Amino acid sequence: MKNKIAQVFRFLVGGLFVFSGFVKSVDPLGTAIKLDKYYIAWSESIYHGFIELTAISLPVSYFVVSAEVLLGIFLLVNFKKEFTLKALLAVILFFTVLTCYTAITGQPTDCGCFGDFMVISPWASFGKDIVLLGMILFIIKNKEGIRPEFKGLKANTSMILVAVLVFGFSYYNLRHLPVIDFRPYKIGNDVTNLVLGKPGKYSYELA
Repeated sequence: MKNKIAQVFRFLVGGLFVFSGFVKSVDPLGTAIKLDKYYIAWSESIYHGFIELTAISLPVSYFVVSAEVLLGIFLLVNFKKEFTLKALLAVILFFTVLTCYTAITGQPTDCGCFGDFMVISPWASFGKDIVLLGMILFIIKNKEGIRPEFKGLKANTSMILVAVLVFGFSYYNLRHLPVIDFRPYKIGNDVTNLVLGKPGKYSYELA
């Protein structure tokens, strides 16, 4: 029974990591801006030196959102089980600390867990991470029952190709407009209407 539950949790956790990483990988710059908000909040309340981390927000964002998708895929296909579970545990512990800080302090107001696709409250986000942490720990405890493991030359080659595609997709969105644009200020939206709640009025006058 525990093995079956672990299998269900594996697909739930893997699927959520892929989804969460994907909606952020379409806009790595947006995630970098969310990281900046954390660094600024920490510099004001914990240690001023955190502000220096804003210099690496973009490369950190690019790596984290891509790795999130990749680890989710690894878990779904049961590839490199030991490494994948340890990496997922480290990631969810990191995210849980971030969302806990946000829930307690209210800064920043949005953790950016699902990018601009979906904004959830800090406490809901923290609760989500606690549930994920519990499921990952359950999977780790019952990992021997998760079979078969995707391994061998074919598996390694396939996952290398997947990694290239995932990181390449994030890089493409970093260099161009998002393939799927969830941003409120995307092309075609009236920014004035979004901010003021009414459409903008434009007129031209001769000089």
